[in-house]
Amino acid sequence: MIHDSDSQCGDRLSARAALLLKKKGDPLEGAEEDDPLFKGFTTIYIYQLTSKFNFKKFLQSGQYSDVEFSVKPEKFPISKTFKAHRQLLALRNEVFAAMFYGQLPEKDVVVITDLHPDGFYGLLKYLYTGKPKIKSTKEAMYTRTAADKYLEPYLALSCSEYIRAHVTAEQVCHVIDYSLLAGGRDVDSVAGRLLEEHPEAVLASDAFTDCLQETVHFVLDKVTNVPEMSVVLAVHRWAQAFCQKITTTNDKPVDVKTAIAPFMPKLRFLALTPEEFINFNASGETRGLLDKDDAFAIMSAISNNTAFGLPSWTCKETKPRSDTKVESC
Repeated sequence: MIHDSDSQCGDRLSARAALLLKKKGDPLEGAEEDDPLFKGFTTIYIYQLTSKFNFKKFLQSGQYSDVEFSVKPEKFPISKTFKAHRQLLALRNEVFAAMFYGQLPEKDVVVITDLHPDGFYGLLKYLYTGKPKIKSTKEAMYTRTAADKYLEPYLALSCSEYIRAHVTAEQVCHVIDYSLLAGGRDVDSVAGRLLEEHPEAVLASDAFTDCLQETVHFVLDKVTNVPEMSVVLAVHRWAQAFCQKITTTNDKPVDVKTAIAPFMPKLRFLALTPEEFINFNASGETRGLLDKDDAFAIMSAISNNTAFGLPSWTCKETKPRSDTKVESC
């Protein structure tokens, strides 16, 4: 229970808090002291607002919370629940203001299905502390999506800058995976540079071996400055790993030949030397990947520089991936 003296103090300080937190575009613009956003603030909140804007301990403990967010993403096998404070979120963010104090206010439990829990928590940390708190590339990716959804452009920009500054060739396929799932934002600018500057490191990474099929297609469309045999062998490793993953699910098992088939039209077999192609076709791991007739036709084309009798899926490109602009097959 708040005594009258505390209430009067809170009324005076709430206006001060509003001025402190007000920013261009916020719903507080022109708000009065009797606005619903200010009612019910405890004295401890107000004193915190007027001294140092950092509510992280309340986010972590859930103390005085009055709303719960249940984050259950449809695209990720993970879920988390966060306790938060309606008025603080409404003071800091116009989307939450409309959510909690609009014509159809949300109830005590809000279910979110389109964000990763780490991304939503990254957004909450920003709103509770006033600063971006990013510790990893993955967190930056997830948080940027949340920042876009809740109209926090500065946080989104901070996440993009963190990704550009910290992502490595060994990680970039994870970035592409998530970017494609989330709609493709910034995937070209971040990944394209690494696919051009460090292509072999990208192809040799565990992240590539474990990436989505869509990411393999993206890499094949963009990668450059790399020997074609490195590309072919990397895709073969991906297919082997994919077959292994399938065995751990309830999906129907597939063989490597089936797994690699969607990518065959993008592999530049005609850019290989005769020796490279013979070694590939005769190697223990890759032997039998090509039908005998197809292998013979490709070998003939490589040796005699003719495209007669090539299988319909063959990439007709004979140049290596050495140009900065990669043409599709």
